[in-house]
Amino acid sequence: MTFATSNGALFLNGLRKSSLAETCKKLGQARGKSAIRTILKSRIESEIESLDPDPPATVAEPPPSFAPARSRSELAFFAWAALVLRSILTMAAGFITTPYLLRFLGAERLGAFRASQQWMSYLAFLYVGLGPTLVVLLLRPASKGDLAGTVGVLKSGMRITMRQMLWVALPAGLVLAWFMPELVGVSASLKSELRWGTLFGLAALLLDPLDLFRTVLQCRQLGSLVNLGLSLQTVTISASQSGSHGSDGACQGNSSQT
Repeated sequence: MTFATSNGALFLNGLRKSSLAETCKKLGQARGKSAIRTILKSRIESEIESLDPDPPATVAEPPPSFAPARSRSELAFFAWAALVLRSILTMAAGFITTPYLLRFLGAERLGAFRASQQWMSYLAFLYVGLGPTLVVLLLRPASKGDLAGTVGVLKSGMRITMRQMLWVALPAGLVLAWFMPELVGVSASLKSELRWGTLFGLAALLLDPLDLFRTVLQCRQLGSLVNLGLSLQTVTISASQSGSHGSDGACQGNSSQT
């Protein structure tokens, strides 16, 4: 019995020693692998640093913005007030200038001019919805105050609009202007005058790409500036027309007296 017990104890001690030796061996292998990994990692990092002489990347600065100084409600109110002022000035200019136009141009010339304007307005359909598309593209960067994005869309839109105008709208306008006397139906004495007047009016198509600046202001809720500019244009044209017609009337009166 004693011999069996001593043999069992020796057997257990042998097992413990063998398991302890295996455990130490495994720990030594793990430490060796980790040390090798650490050495390889440090060498690789040193090699990468030697190949890349550039300094570490810095945090990129945000793009410049042009955030509005006023609130959206104030901008909307100013735009509405400017629109009301523009409507009042337009109606007043129409009441003032129409009698002068009828007196000095005559009913036939004025009617032919208005009819030619209606015909030339169909040229806007040749842009095939380019304007509303650019409004949608400009709305996102302009509303966020992204100056770089707004300028990029503006340049691309002006380039596309200029190409569409030169290759599509302007040739169609030349053909339309040449046949304008037949489309309107004026007397023989006014055919040449109406044709060349319409051709001269086609020069306004060259300003179509600049209309995108107005779109940018409207996307920024600065429609008040647009309406004030158009109101100033209306007042200037009406004043020039009234002044020219008044001087013509004075000259006619002086000549009749002499």
